[in-house]
Amino acid sequence: MGVTARFQNGGEVMPNRILREGINSSVRVNQLSVEAEVFYRRLMSAVDDYGRTEALAELLLARLYPLKVLQISVSDLADWIDECISAGLMTLYVVDSKAFIELVDFNQQKRAKASKCPSPAMHMLCTCYAHATHVISNAHLGACVCGGEGVCVYCSEVDEPPAEPPPAEPDEEEPETTEPDSPVVLTYPCSGGKGLTYDLTQAKLDEYEEAFPGIDVFAECKKALQWCRDNPRRKKTPQGMPRFLGAWLGKEQNSVRAGNNGSSDYPIVRDIVKQHWTPDYDNSAQLKALLSDDQFARAKHVGFRRISDASGREDASLAAEYAQAGGQA
Repeated sequence: MGVTARFQNGGEVMPNRILREGINSSVRVNQLSVEAEVFYRRLMSAVDDYGRTEALAELLLARLYPLKVLQISVSDLADWIDECISAGLMTLYVVDSKAFIELVDFNQQKRAKASKCPSPAMHMLCTCYAHATHVISNAHLGACVCGGEGVCVYCSEVDEPPAEPPPAEPDEEEPETTEPDSPVVLTYPCSGGKGLTYDLTQAKLDEYEEAFPGIDVFAECKKALQWCRDNPRRKKTPQGMPRFLGAWLGKEQNSVRAGNNGSSDYPIVRDIVKQHWTPDYDNSAQLKALLSDDQFARAKHVGFRRISDASGREDASLAAEYAQAGGQA
């Protein structure tokens, strides 16, 4: 079956592709979620004769889903790339701070003498999209990120088991056992295989609460869990869940700062109070000079000491109280 893809408005005409019927019974292809398989099939029309193309998710979104750019996110594409890599259908690699994809066993007629993209041979291989973008974002540091044999050090840290510790000397005391793993707070259903899940631990929740002050992180994580349950076709892979939750919380944080959730400019006011308020003497005049009249009145109503001492979930509660203080200040 021949497939031809075109770019409109005078864009490039891609060559025909042969989709063999064996793809329907392929074990590797059938490991993919429905959405990831559609992505994989669409990608076949975008790669060159050697099965290669740039791996920038934003570019792939525009090329593969030109009429669905508002329905599909970059995070979705990153998850589908991870699924294809896990299924052995795709190789992801980085050359000169740029990520590329090569489809495994592409086996199409090669009309071009050379590929438009460099070969993955002797270049850094990555096992997930997040690691590839991490390598690219840190390229300006000039640090070596090759984990021997051309494997991304970030991927090798994740995929390779830690080395066994040397045996203790006979006269040495046995080391104390480590603390138990952090308890699981929420469990998210995931794509990529039947029964796959992602466990959000208390340690990770604490990390999010420190990174996203001013919002109720636990409540937002519960909202994200319900979203995953209500949208089974858009579930994320276990590897993609931290990125998904981080994006969810970041969006909520931004909406708080923009006043979309009634918390208005509380994060800005909170930072000013934490930096300039002192309990030893009345410096309200200094704060009043740094804040608008409305901000000062709201913060005073909530309490400068409470704002200065709050953190985590208490800080989220004060943000809501600050927003409600508008008609009372």
